[in-house]
Amino acid sequence: RRFVKQEKAGARNTSFKQLILYNLTSKLVWKLLLELAIGKTVLLLLHQTTKQVLKTLKKQKYS
Repeated sequence: RRFVKQEKAGARNTSFKQLILYNLTSKLVWKLLLELAIGKTVLLLLHQTTKQVLKTLKKQKYS
């Protein structure tokens, strides 16, 4: 009987570990996705601002 109890506890332990591992990996994936999205947005903003700066510089040159 004691052996069966230990086995059940072990099974519960492994599932708990798997759950923790799953949570960690999903969090990591979300973090990566967020960082990618933020990075893309930042790049886009930088691109747009540089475009604007170049436009204004050109305008200043011609005026």
